[in-house]
Amino acid sequence: MNVRKMLMCLFTFCLFFSMSRVALAVDPYQFDLQWPQSWSVSSPGGVATDSSGNLYVADTDNNQIVKISRGGTFLFKWGSAGSGNGQFSAPIGVAVDNGGNVYVADRGNNRIQKFDSNGTFLTKWGSSGTGNGFFSSPRGVAADGMGNVYVLDTGNSRIQKFQADGTYVTQWGSSGSSDGQLKLPWGVAVDTSGNVYVAELSSSNNRIQKFNSSGVFLTKWDSSNSAVGKLNGPSAVSLDNVNNVYVTEAFGNRVQKFSSDGIFIAAWGSAGGGDGQFSFPQGVAADGMGNVYVADTLNNRIQKFSNIGTSPSVLGLPDSGTPANFTPWGVAVGGTDNYVYVADTINNSIVEYAQDGTFVKKWGTTGPGNSQFNSPTGLAVDGTGNIYVADSGNNRIQKFTAAGTYVTQWNSGLGTLSNPSGVAIDSTGNNVYVSDTGNNRIQKFTAAGTFDPQWADSGTLLAPIGVAVDSTGHVYVAGFSKSGVPCVQKFQANGTYVTQWGAHGSGDGQFNNPQGVSLDHDGYVYVVDSGNSRIQKFTTDGAFLAAWGTQGSSAGQFSSPRGVATDLTGNVYVADTGNNRIQKFYPTTPTYLLKFTITGNGSGSVLVNPPETIITGGTQNLIYNSVTAVTLTAAPAANSLLSWTGCDSSSGNTCNITINSSKDVTATFNLVPARVKIEGDPTSYYAIGAALDVPIQNSTIRVQATPDFVENIIMTNPMTILLKGGYSDQGFTSQTGDSTISGSLKIRAGTVKADHLKIKP
Repeated sequence: MNVRKMLMCLFTFCLFFSMSRVALAVDPYQFDLQWPQSWSVSSPGGVATDSSGNLYVADTDNNQIVKISRGGTFLFKWGSAGSGNGQFSAPIGVAVDNGGNVYVADRGNNRIQKFDSNGTFLTKWGSSGTGNGFFSSPRGVAADGMGNVYVLDTGNSRIQKFQADGTYVTQWGSSGSSDGQLKLPWGVAVDTSGNVYVAELSSSNNRIQKFNSSGVFLTKWDSSNSAVGKLNGPSAVSLDNVNNVYVTEAFGNRVQKFSSDGIFIAAWGSAGGGDGQFSFPQGVAADGMGNVYVADTLNNRIQKFSNIGTSPSVLGLPDSGTPANFTPWGVAVGGTDNYVYVADTINNSIVEYAQDGTFVKKWGTTGPGNSQFNSPTGLAVDGTGNIYVADSGNNRIQKFTAAGTYVTQWNSGLGTLSNPSGVAIDSTGNNVYVSDTGNNRIQKFTAAGTFDPQWADSGTLLAPIGVAVDSTGHVYVAGFSKSGVPCVQKFQANGTYVTQWGAHGSGDGQFNNPQGVSLDHDGYVYVVDSGNSRIQKFTTDGAFLAAWGTQGSSAGQFSSPRGVATDLTGNVYVADTGNNRIQKFYPTTPTYLLKFTITGNGSGSVLVNPPETIITGGTQNLIYNSVTAVTLTAAPAANSLLSWTGCDSSSGNTCNITINSSKDVTATFNLVPARVKIEGDPTSYYAIGAALDVPIQNSTIRVQATPDFVENIIMTNPMTILLKGGYSDQGFTSQTGDSTISGSLKIRAGTVKADHLKIKP
């Protein structure tokens, strides 16, 4: 499976690792600009026509239904992301009955919704499950002339039949490859006689099956073959008014026409982004005028054909620009000119822009050769402008100069790369990290592509997607944990696991299909929360700072965003993939993090002002606008001493800082140290008879003569030891006077001249 499809399907649950958040400011990022300047449908799924020739499109990534006239004029749309009436979660199938009612397979909500031709909600039925009337990821819906509705219950490998009001009638099918069984049923249609046609995407079935209206198997046609008349990933099926059958092939990237018994008539299409070409088409509909509409899913458009595929016209395509069918996936900013580099996955090219969106140049064509690509998804730029591209479909990394000249490539390390989706370079420019998505791991290489074996396989990753490196060499991976939970994981440069954060959901710090990850010059972490159509911002420890973006196509809204990058001045660039554009955001008022820690074996509290917060221990993260003066006032306990680190200035118990960058401040409270005085008989030799845990004040420890006995005095903090006479031991040979010992002091028989130890403050 292509990595783009695999990444779109990964939605799971995880345990959220959170940091304390004391003060949160709304993130001050505002929309700046976008390019190209127009857009339309995003990853369209099903299409259907009514008796007037109007076209209805399941605009899957935008969670809406779009209605278009026969001539391609936009009429209106309805729907938004959610689970309420008239809301959708990845709608994928659409059908229209003889009365003009519209049925939508609301896949993510496991239900069917019914609307009138104006988009007014009428009714709904279904929920997640396996019983009658329940669904698991329904992908298709079809309506016959008798008022029956057939639902393609893909996850349950069956067809369910209902009346027009949702009343359950019957079902057929089970998982398997025999006649009447189903594997990955992807499309469904009904002819004028009530016969039902099902397209099965599975490579083991790869066929069209035909049933009567009661589910009795009639015939099939199949063959895993790219020749005309054969099938290569049938994904959708439709019939015209004389019962010709039209089939889209997701893997074959074409449309084929058959008789109702499977006799081949015609075929058209090939892989690509040009007119009459396709990329993973998933919907087809034929109207009563001989027109055929195809949902060209990954080209984010609808194509209309007449006379069996000739004279295509394009609906839902962005205005012509640089390049056509622009589908940004990865984005990076860097090099000597700080250009914006974009991996255009559909056009198999790298596009270079100035930061104002002005086109500079592009390079790359489709293929496996040098400077050619197959679904490039991630890219990174080093300080001198060298560009590294995750050439996903070709399972390799390609390296180019700032001018776009090919340098080298590699595809091996622990093993060959499998669908690499992300690439990152550390601040030295010497180490390259690759998200080896298909192999569930990160691989580390030198800048020349030599495999670096120091990266440890921690076994914590499942389909890693985005990867980024901070200034200290820590590596951040966006994707999924080994148990399938959406999160960000943090590693040391050698692959040692540090921490992770995230959970499935839409709350602060939660994710729905995390994709790209990037860090700015202040060390903040930006994560593309693709399924929630937003960007989230964190500290490097995973403390949530802010989020922005909603589902949609307006400025500042997103549709299936995939990549994120920042420049040196704090601007944020987002690859808004579903909307076929790059969006740029700028910080109007910079915010910075104050990371404040209380440590030590003593005790005390600190008043932070602003925001008039008392902190008694641990680490707290506080967010401030730029140029904020902060005063920290400590109150140590009677038996504790205070010390500060990280202050701009300090006096006694007060620490002063001005927030003009991210700051780390620590208040250390330590117990007042005790003094150990050794007094003894210079002619007698004794050993300690018991371990002594310090500090103990005003106490006397008596000793007894025990020849050759070895014992430890365990010291929990540095102590001053007053030595009288001679003293000889490990680390202390023939010393007199005061010495400071931290940790464990080992007293050996025959080395201490004493009759008792006095512990004094």
